[in-house]
This record gives sequence, C-alpha cells and structure tokens, in this order.
Amino acid sequence: MHMSKSQNLSTGNEVEMREVEHMFHYAKHNTKRLSTMAVIEMSAALLVLLLLSGIIDDGHRFIDFPIHPFWVIMLFIITQYGLNEAVIAAVLCSVFLLAGNMPEQLLTETSNEYLMRILTLPFMWIVTALVLGGIRTRQINERNGLQTKVNKSKYIIDNMAKRYGDIKQVKENLELKVASETKSLATLYEIIKSLETTDYIEAQAVIKRLVVTMLSPDKFSIFMYDGKELKLREAHGWSENDSYKTVFAANSPITNYILQKGSPYICIKNEYEEKILDGEGIIAGSITDKQTGKIFGMLKIEEIKFNDFGSDNCETFTMVCEWIAHIYANVEKDKHLNGSKIYPLAQ
Repeated sequence: MHMSKSQNLSTGNEVEMREVEHMFHYAKHNTKRLSTMAVIEMSAALLVLLLLSGIIDDGHRFIDFPIHPFWVIMLFIITQYGLNEAVIAAVLCSVFLLAGNMPEQLLTETSNEYLMRILTLPFMWIVTALVLGGIRTRQINERNGLQTKVNKSKYIIDNMAKRYGDIKQVKENLELKVASETKSLATLYEIIKSLETTDYIEAQAVIKRLVVTMLSPDKFSIFMYDGKELKLREAHGWSENDSYKTVFAANSPITNYILQKGSPYICIKNEYEEKILDGEGIIAGSITDKQTGKIFGMLKIEEIKFNDFGSDNCETFTMVCEWIAHIYANVEKDKHLNGSKIYPLAQ
C-alpha cells in the first residue's frame, strides 16, 4: 500500500515530534538525579571547616558555637541544589560533627537530656533540609519545567521557520521553473514553425535555438558526414583550451558506432559507451532522416549541467536529432529541386 506525499510528511513530523518529546523528557529526568558535584562541594567545605576547627577550636568542630559554621554549608546546598542534596548535606554535617567528637555527658544530665543536647543540631539540619529543601526542589522543578517549555517552543518555532523557508524556496523554484518552461514553450513554438525552412543559413539558426531550448547544453557541436568522415560544422560554447576533435575518421569508434551500427545515441551513462566517447562529450547521436535513412551527421554535447541531464533527456536528445535531420532533409530537397549548390550540407 502506497502512502501519499502528505501522509509521508505527516508521519515524518510525528516522528520528529516524538524525538523532541524524548529529548526534553530526558533533560527533565536528568535534573532529578543526585548531583555528584554537590557531594564533592559539601565534602570539600566540611574538610576545610575541620581544618579551621583544629586551628580555632582545638579540634572540637565548633560544637559549642552559638551559630554552627556548618549552617553555611546547609543553606548553600539547599539554595543551590534542593531536597536530595540537602538531606545528604545534613547527614554529612552530622557525621563530620559527631564522629569521634562525642561530648562527655555531664553529671547533672540524664540520658535523654544528653541525647537531646548532642542531637539537636543534626535534628535541626535534617528538618531544615526536608522543609526548605522540599520548597527549593519544587521551585527548581517549576523553573526547569518552564525552561523546558520555552526551549521546546523555541525549537518548534525555529523548525517551523526553517520549514517555511524551505517551502518558500520550493515555491520560488517552481515559479522560476514554470516561467522558464513557459518561455521555453513559446520559443519551441516559434522553432516548430521554422522546422519547414529550406534556407540553409536560417536552418542553422533554427537548429541552434532548438538544441539550446530543448537541451540547455553549455557546449555542443554539429558534425556533417561526407560519406567517409564526420567533420565539424558548428561548435557552440567551445573555448580555446578545449581540445575536442574536429574530425572523426570512418574507422573511429564514434563514427563506427553511430553511423555504421545505426545506434540512436551513445552516452557516458553506459560504461562501454563512455569508453567509446573517450572524453569527447557527454552524449552523441546520429542525425539521420527516418524516411530515407540518409545520414547527415552527428550532434554531440560536450558539457551540460547535471540538473539538465536526467533520464528523460536522452529521449529528448534523440527527438532533437530527428528534428535536425528533418530540417536538413528539407534543405537538401529544396537544393536538389532548384539545382543550387550554394549551401552544401557536407564539406
């Protein structure tokens, strides 16, 4: 079952949108993971404070200070990262505070009072981490959600702008193509009206316009056949640096293949025929009158733009060769009727 072009485009858009959704979902999911950097930061800060404690507080880790320095770490982690990291910070602060640093129980203290005294700070840190960390995490999630929506909207807008630009470019190309084809059709109509000309000079002008209009080559040439060789009659677009042959002998591969074997054309698209052309052109075809079988010569294209050389162009090339043969046949017929030898077809 074949899908229409619009269905294919719709399917492509759906796949692309699923990829976008997956990308932003993955980014959102990553924000919920425990930050390794946060653990490294809080551990480093705690180690620094322990070193300061050895200098300032004789290694008691500020346990009797009214405002414990570990609160700075707690508040920083809560503000920067949120709940998960804050809980880890509370646990680490508690471990760094009490591990190997348990204060002695006073004689006037009961066991409950002693536990309350040493666990007050860890308890406050954990409660603060849960409450403030939870609030901060909700803020971070809301911010990330909004940022994700903004990024997604920007992506969609940029994608739509790109698609609009592509569609606009296609539209402009189609307009240019239609305008060019309209102009070509008008030119072709004028050429078709001139196909019946019997004037040799006018015929050469018509042939040139015909080849340029139908095939749009950058370089092409017309060879005339004198019964033995193919000799150059007209060359268009050739430069001084070009080294194309102006004569093909009767025993040359091109002459043999086109004239003796009667092949309509040879083209570099075929590996064997490319060897026959041997760098002399892209495509070459015989100019042969279908009604009489008379061979007038050869049309050869040496250079053509890639976009102008599709699969349909070979058939168009054959048709152009037939029209050229028709023009030459009319000129030759008129020459014989009038006994004129002013414009011989082959020299």
